[in-house]
Amino acid sequence: MSESGIIISKKALRKQVSDRLKHISLDSIKTQSTLITETVRSLPIYKNATNVGMYMHMDVPESPRKRGSIVEVQTDVMIRNALLDGKRLFLPRIVPLFSLKEDQRELMSASHQTFLPSQILKMIHVPDEESVRSLKVEDTEFHKFSLKEPSDGADAFDFNGLDLLIVPGLGFTIDGKRLGRGKGFYDNFIKLHRKWSANCNKKMPELIGISLQQQIIDQNSLELPMEEHDEIIDTIIVEDKVYSSRS
Repeated sequence: MSESGIIISKKALRKQVSDRLKHISLDSIKTQSTLITETVRSLPIYKNATNVGMYMHMDVPESPRKRGSIVEVQTDVMIRNALLDGKRLFLPRIVPLFSLKEDQRELMSASHQTFLPSQILKMIHVPDEESVRSLKVEDTEFHKFSLKEPSDGADAFDFNGLDLLIVPGLGFTIDGKRLGRGKGFYDNFIKLHRKWSANCNKKMPELIGISLQQQIIDQNSLELPMEEHDEIIDTIIVEDKVYSSRS
């Protein structure tokens, strides 16, 4: 499939998944999120992890809602568990590329042969529940979603990198393909971490995608085409089911 064909196909898939998510009830989102949270907590890779990257889910109104693209697995309890379990927690913030440290900008340049993004995701250390509760929606200069973000501070690379990263998405396949929301923030962060890990002789973090049933793309009926920059996720969790892309 040509590059333009992939872009068109992804756009159509985003609309299909978004339309599906417009109608999922809040009760279903909460029930599925609870099961996913319990499953994550039971994984050996989670139990053995010290530095854990997660995300703050977006608040959504009851169905039917205007936009399905804001629907995702709720992570508030997962974040609380991580802090209770003694994990060092990191949450995302979108920042201009120029705000990265010089060595990180150089790594970004090395991993992008054609162009550099103007904005980048940083995983910022959030030390406790009070810090989580104080997070606010920043202005939308750098992104269109209403995201609660930590203020700029020490990031994951200041703490020897991540051991595990919980990755959001609009859609997933059970073999590890991910349909993002089109901005490339997580793909670019993963590439940056891979370069950093290689330079420091560190292991890459385990990438775990968490998905509602309604976000799963059945490849028997729909194809999720991959572009060169798209990252494969190691593990996909749907309720209490765990799928590995390595099997």
